[in-house]
Amino acid sequence: GAGKLMWKPHLWEPEKCSYKKRIFREQKVRSCLESLRSPILFIGDSLLQFYRDEISLLSGKSSIQSEKLLRMHKLRGSVQQLVPRLSRVLGEGQIYSAIILNSGAWDLRSTTASEYQTSLHLLVRLFRKSVKNRTRVIFRTTSAPKLPKNKRECERYPQRLDRIVRLNDIAVSVFHGAGYEIFDVFPSSLSASPHWYDDNLHLGSHGASSGVHAMHVQMLLSMLC
Repeated sequence: GAGKLMWKPHLWEPEKCSYKKRIFREQKVRSCLESLRSPILFIGDSLLQFYRDEISLLSGKSSIQSEKLLRMHKLRGSVQQLVPRLSRVLGEGQIYSAIILNSGAWDLRSTTASEYQTSLHLLVRLFRKSVKNRTRVIFRTTSAPKLPKNKRECERYPQRLDRIVRLNDIAVSVFHGAGYEIFDVFPSSLSASPHWYDDNLHLGSHGASSGVHAMHVQMLLSMLC
């Protein structure tokens, strides 16, 4: 039912609709994780760390139990730096149910679109060589930046909207073309209020309270479960 949208912490809710605050609650998340053959690996920066921690919290499991099911390999840097590091991680022989990764925010600082595309193709080759067929590879797109107030603010940051759109288009083309899955958070973050950002790109503490991150976690769980 369509209705007037009202804002609440952690929740966008149609005023006249029946909508549960958390689609994936503790028991459902726990059952999902326990049904997995092997752990889930998150590869990326603080944004993916948040997803990992939030899913762990939703599952109601202890930190030790969660670590067995939800692994985090924190990597900061461009995709060019990611390839050799990831090669070492995948070379350890651990089998994963899913590998969720992102690279884009750091690339916007020093990487051209052509270099980004070339490095992503190298990443795909690495996955094809090192990852078992039953492991799901999921690439998370880069979220939208804070919309600039003026031209000067637009030119101040390398993480401009047009550049993020370009890099996301490249990533989707490369990974989807290779048969891998896409976790696209860009459209849902595009309408985020500028007040929810901690900086130009990160929907941090304000983004968390607005419900954007919680919504993305639910979106990811709907893919995994």
